Amino acid sequence: MSQKAADLPQPDILQPHRAGDIESFPGGKVIYLSPTPLPTNYAPLDFNQAIGEVNDAYLDFGGSLPTPFTWQVVLGGPFISFLMFVFVIPMLGGGLMWFIGKDIALFYVGVAGLFNEAFAKASVICTLILILALFIKAHYHFKFREAVPTRFHRQRREVAFAPGDGKPPIIVPWESVAAWVTQAQGVTQYGVQRQYGLGIGFIEPETGQQHFLELSQPGMPLALGLWEAVRAYMEYEVNTREEIQDPHGLSTPVL
Repeated sequence: MSQKAADLPQPDILQPHRAGDIESFPGGKVIYLSPTPLPTNYAPLDFNQAIGEVNDAYLDFGGSLPTPFTWQVVLGGPFISFLMFVFVIPMLGGGLMWFIGKDIALFYVGVAGLFNEAFAKASVICTLILILALFIKAHYHFKFREAVPTRFHRQRREVAFAPGDGKPPIIVPWESVAAWVTQAQGVTQYGVQRQYGLGIGFIEPETGQQHFLELSQPGMPLALGLWEAVRAYMEYEVNTREEIQDPHGLSTPVL
């Protein structure tokens, strides 16, 4: 299953709940979105790209590969840092020497001196940072590849949860799945911190055991939007991944 929303309470889905029920707890509340899923009036949106493959038969939730933005950070961070050390800082240093000494020759002396001093060190430091970033990226990349997503099969009106450890998937009816969003806040040394999460749970038919799938979200509208993306897909209101991850066509190539 996918990652658990940190430090957020899990509701007891053995107790009967329906969409629209609200439970309060110290510092927050839980808003139930199903069973009997109803529209939330929020736009279906997968901001964190938690949804993987989407086709006419099923939608995979969780276990999707990291976004291209992570590769941009891994590769672009060390490269931009190298440019800053080798070019930007020498230019600023040369400009400062020119400003203080009122002599243009000091500018060229300062730039050349700082460039020669910084080039070798920046090359070594940024290369080490790149190697470390690639190692971390590769670790999480293969970790994501091994994760088994939860599959929402709209043609069969079923949801298949993968418990992991080689166990067979647990299949439950779509209408019996419980979903909720959690809002919690607490006071820390850094001030008031708020947490939001989308939770999906079900009761295993054979054992009666509760199972949970939870993801942290940056805000309440995004948590509701992610659930709405799943609900809208199961109700044939959206049919492609682009509709929920790029609704305005910003990533579509311009012809």
